[in-house]
Amino acid sequence: MNSFNKKIIIAAAALILIAAGVYFFYAKNKTTKVEANYQKISDQTVLFPTLSADGTKIIYFNNSQKPAFFMMNLDGTDSQQLFELDTPDEVFYSDDKTQAIVQVVYKQYIFEKYGSKFSSPGTTDQSLTTWQLDMKTGNPQKLNDRIASVAWLDKNKIIYELLDQDNNINTLYSAYSNGTNAGKIIDLPELTGFGISKTDDFENLIVYSIPTDVSKTTIYKLNLKNKTLDKITELDDPVKVVALSAEQALAAVRPAANNPELIVIGANYRKDLGVSATTANVARTADNEIFVAARDTKKNSNTFYKITLDTGKKTVISLKPAVDLDVNSLLISLDKKTIFFFDNNAAYSLNL
Repeated sequence: MNSFNKKIIIAAAALILIAAGVYFFYAKNKTTKVEANYQKISDQTVLFPTLSADGTKIIYFNNSQKPAFFMMNLDGTDSQQLFELDTPDEVFYSDDKTQAIVQVVYKQYIFEKYGSKFSSPGTTDQSLTTWQLDMKTGNPQKLNDRIASVAWLDKNKIIYELLDQDNNINTLYSAYSNGTNAGKIIDLPELTGFGISKTDDFENLIVYSIPTDVSKTTIYKLNLKNKTLDKITELDDPVKVVALSAEQALAAVRPAANNPELIVIGANYRKDLGVSATTANVARTADNEIFVAARDTKKNSNTFYKITLDTGKKTVISLKPAVDLDVNSLLISLDKKTIFFFDNNAAYSLNL
Protein backbone atom coordinates (compact mmCIF):
# COMPACT_ATOMS: atom_id res chain seq x y z
CA MET A 1 0.00 0.00 0.00
CA ASN A 2 1.53 3.28 -1.05
CA SER A 3 1.72 6.35 1.19
CA PHE A 4 -1.10 8.11 -0.67
CA ASN A 5 -3.55 5.31 0.00
CA LYS A 6 -2.46 5.21 3.65
CA LYS A 7 -3.22 8.92 3.98
CA ILE A 8 -6.68 8.41 2.46
CA ILE A 9 -7.43 5.55 4.87
CA ILE A 10 -6.20 7.57 7.87
CA ALA A 11 -8.25 10.60 6.83
CA ALA A 12 -11.35 8.45 6.30
CA ALA A 13 -10.89 6.83 9.70
CA ALA A 14 -10.52 10.24 11.32
CA LEU A 15 -13.73 11.46 9.65
CA ILE A 16 -15.58 8.36 10.86
CA LEU A 17 -14.37 8.94 14.41
CA ILE A 18 -15.39 12.60 14.29
CA ALA A 19 -18.81 11.72 12.90
CA ALA A 20 -19.28 9.07 15.57
CA GLY A 21 -18.29 11.55 18.27
CA VAL A 22 -20.72 14.17 16.97
CA TYR A 23 -23.50 11.59 16.72
CA PHE A 24 -22.83 10.34 20.26
CA PHE A 25 -22.80 13.90 21.62
CA TYR A 26 -26.11 14.87 20.05
CA ALA A 27 -27.72 11.51 20.79
CA LYS A 28 -26.68 11.84 24.42
CA ASN A 29 -28.02 15.38 24.72
CA LYS A 30 -31.03 15.10 22.43
CA THR A 31 -34.33 16.28 23.91
CA THR A 32 -36.69 13.33 24.20
CA LYS A 33 -40.45 13.42 24.75
CA VAL A 34 -42.82 11.36 26.89
CA GLU A 35 -46.54 11.68 27.52
CA ALA A 36 -48.02 11.87 31.01
CA ASN A 37 -51.50 12.09 32.49
CA TYR A 38 -52.35 14.67 35.10
CA GLN A 39 -55.30 15.34 37.38
CA LYS A 40 -56.87 18.57 38.53
CA ILE A 41 -57.15 18.25 42.31
CA SER A 42 -58.59 21.65 43.22
CA ASP A 43 -60.16 24.75 41.67
CA GLN A 44 -58.77 26.91 44.46
CA THR A 45 -55.98 29.43 44.11
CA VAL A 46 -53.04 27.92 46.00
CA LEU A 47 -50.31 30.21 47.36
CA PHE A 48 -47.23 29.29 49.44
CA PRO A 49 -47.84 25.53 49.22
CA THR A 50 -45.86 22.97 51.23
CA LEU A 51 -46.26 19.34 52.22
CA SER A 52 -47.14 18.44 55.79
CA ALA A 53 -44.31 16.85 57.76
CA ASP A 54 -45.62 13.33 57.06
CA GLY A 55 -46.22 14.12 53.38
CA THR A 56 -49.94 13.28 53.42
CA LYS A 57 -51.36 16.84 53.20
CA ILE A 58 -50.80 20.08 51.32
CA ILE A 59 -50.68 23.21 53.46
CA TYR A 60 -51.38 26.41 51.52
CA PHE A 61 -52.69 29.95 51.59
CA ASN A 62 -55.74 31.24 49.76
CA ASN A 63 -56.97 34.84 49.59
CA SER A 64 -59.86 34.50 47.14
CA GLN A 65 -62.32 35.44 49.89
CA LYS A 66 -61.13 35.84 53.47
CA PRO A 67 -57.33 35.33 53.39
CA ALA A 68 -56.40 32.22 55.38
CA PHE A 69 -54.17 29.17 55.59
CA PHE A 70 -55.72 25.83 54.62
CA MET A 71 -54.83 22.14 54.51
CA MET A 72 -56.10 19.50 52.08
CA ASN A 73 -55.41 15.88 51.16
CA LEU A 74 -53.00 15.18 48.29
CA ASP A 75 -55.97 14.46 46.01
CA GLY A 76 -57.55 17.83 46.88
CA THR A 77 -60.29 16.46 49.13
CA ASP A 78 -61.16 17.51 52.68
CA SER A 79 -59.93 21.11 52.44
CA GLN A 80 -59.99 22.68 55.90
CA GLN A 81 -59.26 26.22 57.02
CA LEU A 82 -56.50 26.45 59.62
CA PHE A 83 -56.73 30.15 60.51
CA GLU A 84 -57.25 33.58 58.95
CA LEU A 85 -54.32 35.92 58.32
CA ASP A 86 -53.68 38.92 56.10
CA THR A 87 -51.79 37.97 52.95
CA PRO A 88 -48.02 37.72 53.56
CA ASP A 89 -45.36 38.43 50.95
CA GLU A 90 -43.10 35.50 51.82
CA VAL A 91 -43.59 32.31 53.83
CA PHE A 92 -40.79 30.02 55.05
CA TYR A 93 -41.98 26.85 56.79
CA SER A 94 -40.06 24.94 59.45
CA ASP A 95 -39.19 21.33 58.62
CA ASP A 96 -41.84 19.98 61.00
CA LYS A 97 -44.41 22.53 59.69
CA THR A 98 -45.41 23.62 63.19
CA GLN A 99 -44.03 27.11 62.55
CA ALA A 100 -43.36 29.52 59.73
CA ILE A 101 -41.41 32.71 59.31
CA VAL A 102 -43.47 35.18 57.29
CA GLN A 103 -42.45 38.50 55.83
CA VAL A 104 -44.94 41.21 54.98
CA VAL A 105 -44.69 44.79 53.79
CA TYR A 106 -46.30 46.80 56.57
CA LYS A 107 -49.55 48.48 55.50
CA GLN A 108 -49.96 50.86 58.40
CA TYR A 109 -53.44 52.25 57.71
CA ILE A 110 -55.03 48.90 56.84
CA PHE A 111 -53.34 46.84 59.54
CA GLU A 112 -53.95 49.28 62.38
CA LYS A 113 -57.43 50.47 61.37
CA TYR A 114 -58.88 46.99 60.86
CA GLY A 115 -57.10 45.15 63.66
CA SER A 116 -54.82 42.92 61.62
CA LYS A 117 -52.74 40.29 63.39
CA PHE A 118 -49.82 42.13 61.80
CA SER A 119 -50.78 45.39 63.52
CA SER A 120 -47.75 46.86 65.30
CA PRO A 121 -48.15 50.58 66.11
CA GLY A 122 -44.93 52.50 65.62
CA THR A 123 -43.80 50.36 62.68
CA THR A 124 -42.81 52.38 59.62
CA ASP A 125 -45.37 52.27 56.83
CA GLN A 126 -44.31 50.14 53.82
CA SER A 127 -41.33 48.69 55.69
CA LEU A 128 -40.51 44.98 55.47
CA THR A 129 -41.50 43.19 58.68
CA THR A 130 -40.64 39.63 59.77
CA TRP A 131 -42.80 37.45 62.03
CA GLN A 132 -42.69 34.06 63.67
CA LEU A 133 -46.01 32.33 62.95
CA ASP A 134 -47.41 29.50 65.07
CA MET A 135 -49.10 27.20 62.54
CA LYS A 136 -51.36 25.73 65.22
CA THR A 137 -52.77 28.93 66.73
CA GLY A 138 -52.24 31.29 63.78
CA ASN A 139 -50.67 33.89 66.05
CA PRO A 140 -47.68 35.85 64.68
CA GLN A 141 -44.91 37.37 66.80
CA LYS A 142 -42.91 40.25 65.37
CA LEU A 143 -39.14 39.89 65.11
CA ASN A 144 -36.37 42.49 64.70
CA ASP A 145 -37.26 45.36 62.34
CA ARG A 146 -33.83 45.16 60.68
CA ILE A 147 -34.15 41.59 59.40
CA ALA A 148 -33.67 41.57 55.63
CA SER A 149 -33.56 37.86 54.77
CA VAL A 150 -34.14 34.68 56.73
CA ALA A 151 -33.97 30.89 56.43
CA TRP A 152 -34.48 27.89 58.72
CA LEU A 153 -31.47 26.05 60.12
CA ASP A 154 -33.53 23.32 61.80
CA LYS A 155 -37.04 22.97 63.24
CA ASN A 156 -36.37 25.48 66.02
CA LYS A 157 -33.56 27.78 64.80
CA ILE A 158 -33.28 30.36 62.05
CA ILE A 159 -30.49 32.27 60.38
CA TYR A 160 -31.14 35.87 59.43
CA GLU A 161 -29.45 38.88 57.92
CA LEU A 162 -29.51 41.99 60.12
CA LEU A 163 -29.07 44.93 57.75
CA ASP A 164 -28.68 48.48 59.10
CA GLN A 165 -27.31 50.61 56.28
CA ASP A 166 -27.48 53.83 58.33
CA ASN A 167 -24.94 52.38 60.77
CA ASN A 168 -22.92 50.32 58.24
CA ILE A 169 -24.02 47.00 59.74
CA ASN A 170 -24.72 43.83 57.78
CA THR A 171 -24.38 40.68 59.87
CA LEU A 172 -25.67 37.12 59.85
CA TYR A 173 -27.10 35.82 63.13
CA SER A 174 -28.59 32.54 64.28
CA ALA A 175 -31.38 32.47 66.86
CA TYR A 176 -34.39 30.55 68.04
CA SER A 177 -37.39 31.16 65.80
CA ASN A 178 -38.85 33.66 68.29
CA GLY A 179 -35.67 35.74 68.01
CA THR A 180 -34.19 34.83 71.39
CA ASN A 181 -30.66 33.57 72.07
CA ALA A 182 -29.28 35.38 69.01
CA GLY A 183 -25.63 34.78 68.23
CA LYS A 184 -23.44 36.42 65.62
CA ILE A 185 -22.17 34.20 62.81
CA ILE A 186 -20.26 36.54 60.50
CA ASP A 187 -20.20 40.06 59.07
CA LEU A 188 -21.19 40.13 55.42
CA PRO A 189 -18.76 41.76 52.96
CA GLU A 190 -21.27 44.07 51.26
CA LEU A 191 -23.79 46.59 52.63
CA THR A 192 -26.71 45.23 50.63
CA GLY A 193 -29.40 42.58 50.95
CA PHE A 194 -28.37 38.92 50.75
CA GLY A 195 -30.22 35.74 49.90
CA ILE A 196 -29.78 32.55 51.96
CA SER A 197 -30.22 28.95 50.78
CA LYS A 198 -29.69 25.85 52.93
CA THR A 199 -27.75 22.82 51.67
CA ASP A 200 -28.44 19.19 52.53
CA ASP A 201 -25.33 18.76 54.69
CA PHE A 202 -26.59 21.27 57.33
CA GLU A 203 -23.05 22.57 57.83
CA ASN A 204 -22.89 24.85 54.81
CA LEU A 205 -25.16 27.49 53.31
CA ILE A 206 -25.17 29.31 50.01
CA VAL A 207 -25.47 33.08 50.50
CA TYR A 208 -25.51 35.63 47.71
CA SER A 209 -25.61 39.40 47.43
CA ILE A 210 -28.65 41.14 45.95
CA PRO A 211 -27.33 44.50 44.73
CA THR A 212 -29.71 47.36 44.03
CA ASP A 213 -27.39 48.88 41.41
CA VAL A 214 -25.44 47.50 38.44
CA SER A 215 -22.97 45.63 40.65
CA LYS A 216 -22.47 41.91 40.10
CA THR A 217 -24.04 39.38 42.42
CA THR A 218 -21.43 37.45 44.39
CA ILE A 219 -22.22 33.91 45.52
CA TYR A 220 -20.52 32.45 48.60
CA LYS A 221 -20.33 29.21 50.56
CA LEU A 222 -20.79 29.83 54.28
CA ASN A 223 -19.38 27.19 56.63
CA LEU A 224 -21.36 27.44 59.86
CA LYS A 225 -18.86 25.46 61.94
CA ASN A 226 -15.80 27.50 61.00
CA LYS A 227 -17.75 30.72 60.32
CA THR A 228 -15.95 31.23 57.02
CA LEU A 229 -17.25 32.77 53.81
CA ASP A 230 -15.69 31.49 50.56
CA LYS A 231 -16.49 33.06 47.20
CA ILE A 232 -17.84 30.63 44.60
CA THR A 233 -18.52 32.88 41.61
CA GLU A 234 -20.08 36.11 40.34
CA LEU A 235 -23.12 36.66 38.13
CA ASP A 236 -24.27 39.74 36.27
CA ASP A 237 -27.98 39.65 37.05
CA PRO A 238 -29.49 36.72 39.00
CA VAL A 239 -33.10 36.66 40.13
CA LYS A 240 -32.67 33.97 42.79
CA VAL A 241 -30.12 31.34 43.75
CA VAL A 242 -30.93 27.92 45.26
CA ALA A 243 -28.27 25.60 46.69
CA LEU A 244 -27.80 22.21 45.03
CA SER A 245 -24.82 21.40 47.27
CA ALA A 246 -22.15 23.28 49.19
CA GLU A 247 -20.25 23.81 45.93
CA GLN A 248 -23.03 24.11 43.35
CA ALA A 249 -26.21 26.15 42.92
CA LEU A 250 -29.12 26.67 40.57
CA ALA A 251 -29.72 30.28 39.54
CA ALA A 252 -32.37 32.11 37.56
CA VAL A 253 -30.79 34.95 35.57
CA ARG A 254 -32.38 37.56 33.34
CA PRO A 255 -30.90 37.81 29.84
CA ALA A 256 -31.72 40.56 27.36
CA ALA A 257 -35.17 39.05 26.72
CA ASN A 258 -35.93 39.61 30.43
CA ASN A 259 -37.30 36.10 31.00
CA PRO A 260 -35.41 34.26 33.77
CA GLU A 261 -33.15 31.54 32.37
CA LEU A 262 -31.99 28.64 34.54
CA ILE A 263 -28.28 27.94 34.92
CA VAL A 264 -26.15 25.64 37.09
CA ILE A 265 -23.13 27.34 38.62
CA GLY A 266 -20.05 26.42 40.62
CA ALA A 267 -16.51 27.67 41.02
CA ASN A 268 -15.34 28.57 37.47
CA TYR A 269 -18.31 26.65 36.11
CA ARG A 270 -21.55 27.59 34.39
CA LYS A 271 -24.03 25.46 32.44
CA ASP A 272 -27.02 27.05 30.71
CA LEU A 273 -29.96 24.65 30.89
CA GLY A 274 -31.77 26.27 27.98
CA VAL A 275 -35.13 26.77 29.69
CA SER A 276 -36.92 29.85 31.03
CA ALA A 277 -38.23 29.46 34.60
CA THR A 278 -38.06 30.84 38.11
CA THR A 279 -36.58 28.71 40.89
CA ALA A 280 -40.08 28.41 42.39
CA ASN A 281 -40.97 26.30 39.35
CA VAL A 282 -38.22 23.75 39.96
CA ALA A 283 -38.36 20.53 41.99
CA ARG A 284 -35.42 18.22 42.75
CA THR A 285 -36.34 14.72 41.56
CA ALA A 286 -32.90 13.14 42.14
CA ASP A 287 -29.36 14.22 43.05
CA ASN A 288 -28.58 14.91 39.39
CA GLU A 289 -32.06 15.68 38.05
CA ILE A 290 -34.68 18.43 38.30
CA PHE A 291 -38.26 18.86 37.15
CA VAL A 292 -38.99 22.27 35.63
CA ALA A 293 -42.20 24.06 34.66
CA ALA A 294 -40.63 26.29 32.01
CA ARG A 295 -42.41 29.32 30.61
CA ASP A 296 -43.07 29.12 26.86
CA THR A 297 -43.74 32.70 25.78
CA LYS A 298 -44.72 31.64 22.27
CA LYS A 299 -47.47 29.37 23.57
CA ASN A 300 -48.22 31.59 26.58
CA SER A 301 -48.18 28.47 28.73
CA ASN A 302 -45.76 26.12 30.50
CA THR A 303 -43.74 23.24 29.13
CA PHE A 304 -42.60 20.58 31.60
CA TYR A 305 -39.11 19.07 31.51
CA LYS A 306 -36.96 16.64 33.41
CA ILE A 307 -33.35 17.81 33.08
CA THR A 308 -30.16 15.94 33.91
CA LEU A 309 -27.91 18.53 35.55
CA ASP A 310 -24.45 17.34 34.53
CA THR A 311 -25.27 16.82 30.83
CA GLY A 312 -28.18 19.21 30.36
CA LYS A 313 -30.18 16.42 28.66
CA LYS A 314 -33.90 17.27 28.63
CA THR A 315 -37.02 15.13 28.53
CA VAL A 316 -40.23 16.96 27.63
CA ILE A 317 -43.24 15.86 29.70
CA SER A 318 -46.20 16.24 27.36
CA LEU A 319 -49.47 16.57 29.26
CA LYS A 320 -52.60 14.68 28.19
CA PRO A 321 -54.96 16.35 27.60
CA ALA A 322 -53.15 19.56 26.71
CA VAL A 323 -53.89 22.54 28.96
CA ASP A 324 -52.85 26.20 29.08
CA LEU A 325 -51.07 26.91 32.35
CA ASP A 326 -49.40 29.74 34.21
CA VAL A 327 -47.57 27.76 36.90
CA ASN A 328 -46.39 29.74 39.93
CA SER A 329 -45.00 26.95 42.13
CA LEU A 330 -44.24 23.21 42.36
CA LEU A 331 -44.09 20.57 45.08
CA ILE A 332 -42.75 17.03 44.92
CA SER A 333 -44.02 14.16 47.05
CA LEU A 334 -41.75 12.64 49.68
CA ASP A 335 -41.25 9.50 47.56
CA LYS A 336 -40.31 11.69 44.53
CA LYS A 337 -43.01 10.03 42.41
CA THR A 338 -45.62 12.81 42.16
CA ILE A 339 -45.36 16.47 41.16
CA PHE A 340 -47.97 18.93 42.39
CA PHE A 341 -48.18 22.10 40.34
CA PHE A 342 -50.20 25.23 40.89
CA ASP A 343 -51.28 28.02 38.58
CA ASN A 344 -53.42 31.09 39.30
CA ASN A 345 -56.69 29.17 39.13
CA ALA A 346 -56.19 25.54 40.13
CA ALA A 347 -53.99 22.79 41.57
CA TYR A 348 -52.88 19.64 39.72
CA SER A 349 -50.97 16.42 40.31
CA LEU A 350 -48.76 14.52 37.89
CA ASN A 351 -47.29 11.05 38.38
CA LEU A 352 -43.71 10.81 37.21
